[in-house]
Amino acid sequence: MRPFFLSALAACAPSPLPGDVPPEVAPEDATLVEASVRCDPQAARWSFQLEADAWTGGARLWWSADGAYRERHGIPSVGAPRDGTGDTLRSSLDIAVSWTEAASGARTAFPCRTPDLAGVLQLLSLDGERVTDCLGFGEAPGRWADWDQEVACERVLESETQND
Repeated sequence: MRPFFLSALAACAPSPLPGDVPPEVAPEDATLVEASVRCDPQAARWSFQLEADAWTGGARLWWSADGAYRERHGIPSVGAPRDGTGDTLRSSLDIAVSWTEAASGARTAFPCRTPDLAGVLQLLSLDGERVTDCLGFGEAPGRWADWDQEVACERVLESETQND
């Protein structure tokens, strides 16, 4: 049983670094296939899961309620098939007691039911240099076009952000 488990892990390792891409795999720009944004008020934690159709260099989350205070968090790859045909990215953020305790990749100042919260999920190229796809979510995510043109995204998450 142990050899099967180890081979299953090797088949779904995180995306490789650009220099580690096997020659038989031609890296393609990934697009988002599925995304989930959830908040659990009892656990005081946000969770994010993204599915892409090719290897990625990770993802970024940008969010704000007013455009003045903005947070950026990374979302790493947690599993990708060896043939480059997909990638799973996952992250969670604890909700900080005070906005001064917010920390990129660890804690956010935004509680589950933050009024006017809007976000953008950006998928990155394998080298992490370019945005290959994006998806907006929350209350009127089109506002990012006014807040920051480089973060703005026309596509919007179809299902509502869930507060468990």
